[in-house]
Amino acid sequence: MDGARKIGTKVADVLFKYALPLGMGIFAILMVIDLPEEKEKFIDAFDILSFGLLILALTDLSRQRQESNRMNKVVRVVLGTKDGKKSHTVPVELRRSQLTRAEVLGLLGLIPLTPSAKKRQNGKFEIESTSKNEFFLELKKVFDGKEDAVLYVICTEKETKQFAIEFM
Repeated sequence: MDGARKIGTKVADVLFKYALPLGMGIFAILMVIDLPEEKEKFIDAFDILSFGLLILALTDLSRQRQESNRMNKVVRVVLGTKDGKKSHTVPVELRRSQLTRAEVLGLLGLIPLTPSAKKRQNGKFEIESTSKNEFFLELKKVFDGKEDAVLYVICTEKETKQFAIEFM
């Protein structure tokens, strides 16, 4: 489907850059020259071309609006154990357009650490799963989704103890 959209966009670009100005130039010349049959044929062809370009432009506008709406959907980040017994929803929500590994790790960095973990880990959290391929696949799945979503960041029981928050 993306290939068809790219081709359609390229066709529209070519039409707007070359065909439309050329058609308008020919139309202007025909209006000066007194050839009634040719003017009428050209005006019919020009009307069809204009209508086709209008449909292409409206289709592209609709697609852009859908994509913009999709990218503005809210994504919640939840930190929790694999079995789901403990979880904590990060209080800040992201828009899908902001959903990158760096943003997610930045949000997780806002969660306060216990004093001992802060001292032991130089003030930085440690979650092993954020360096694994599964995390990137989950991030991509949520980013490519259409509805509001939840990004679940898996941590071990031991990793949950570094945070100075209550898991539910």
